[in-house]
Amino acid sequence: SEEGATDDSVCSACPAGTWNGVTGSNNRTHCIDCSPGTWSSTLGASAQSSCKACTAGTWSVAWGAIAEGTCQECRVGTYQPAVGQANVSVCIPCAPGKYSALTGVDSCVACPAGTWTDEFEATTCKICPASKWSHSLGARLEGNCVSCSGSSCLAEGSAQVT
Repeated sequence: SEEGATDDSVCSACPAGTWNGVTGSNNRTHCIDCSPGTWSSTLGASAQSSCKACTAGTWSVAWGAIAEGTCQECRVGTYQPAVGQANVSVCIPCAPGKYSALTGVDSCVACPAGTWTDEFEATTCKICPASKWSHSLGARLEGNCVSCSGSSCLAEGSAQVT
């Protein structure tokens, strides 16, 4: 500390995960935690904008988080398109006809041709049975797999007839 300065007069930086917009503040109790859904590794941050939002597909309930690793990924079969989310309940189940086999995604993927799913929160799509095919993406019912004939349609999951 500087000569003549008291502990109360020395400016101290707010720790990571916090910020303080008041110039000359010398009390850490004036430091404001980054809110849930955000984090900051910046020491001595002077604005709330130093708190970075958890990316799409993730969320965090933590106040004053200091690392992006605090953000938790939405589980497989769910997605979250928005940034800065503060609760696992914001992870949206994939709708029928779509799936997510990965954690932390911002959207679900349409079932490819030759497959379907009627489930919410699907992590895979079901394959059309042998002698049936489907050319549509995002099929939600096995009924989207229609009968066909020909050697190219004998395999499960046929997506086209030649």
